Amino acid sequence: MPERGVCPIKPRSAHTINKVFPTKTIPPFLPSGLWKIYIYTTLKEKEVSKFEWIVKIIPLLALQIDYERAEQLSGFDMINTTLRVRKYNRTTKVLNGTTASTTILNNSFLISTDIFHSPLGNQQFNHYPMKLPSKPLCDFLDMIYAEYSDCLENIYNLPERGTCPILPLEVHTIDKVFPAKSIPPFVPKGLWKAFIIFTLNDEEVVRLMWMIKVVCRLSKKLQQPHDGSFIG
Repeated sequence: MPERGVCPIKPRSAHTINKVFPTKTIPPFLPSGLWKIYIYTTLKEKEVSKFEWIVKIIPLLALQIDYERAEQLSGFDMINTTLRVRKYNRTTKVLNGTTASTTILNNSFLISTDIFHSPLGNQQFNHYPMKLPSKPLCDFLDMIYAEYSDCLENIYNLPERGTCPILPLEVHTIDKVFPAKSIPPFVPKGLWKAFIIFTLNDEEVVRLMWMIKVVCRLSKKLQQPHDGSFIG
């Protein structure tokens, strides 16, 4: 392409390779359906060339998932977390804070989860039969690395995969957006509360709580079903 501000433009070839339709150029209020666009070039009020583009707009329902709250409920002598939810911008919430362990952690600790759902988002929670599999602590962290590595972005100073035992350390979470890809698309909307529980010798020693909100949003997908055509 000629650089911005170049005029006149000398003869040249412009190459387009694997160009995805730039959806941000389309206003969100445009109705779905098939759209035909003509681009004309005129010279001295006479049409000299004409291009045709056809695009398709498809409405989609997408899940928007945000942190609502993070709290440590017990086990302050082993783990201490300052994780808090804050508003990052008008539409996004993020998680920030430090999680510090003060004891050596190993596979003697068992990690389990317990999940509750409030369909109306009114704090009236029902137990939900979905959960992560219970595992020894080091194995649990290895599973997160293997299956949910996207969840670990913006989390710093985690022990490397395969580390066990885990010596006392501080893990820093900075502007962490909820990893929506970790949630199955069929999960119902509403308020969700998840408890993360550490047990040692069959006794609960640490309990953390995370709360998230799942909302259905209408978005649009744009396709270019036909190549742009040069008409004349």
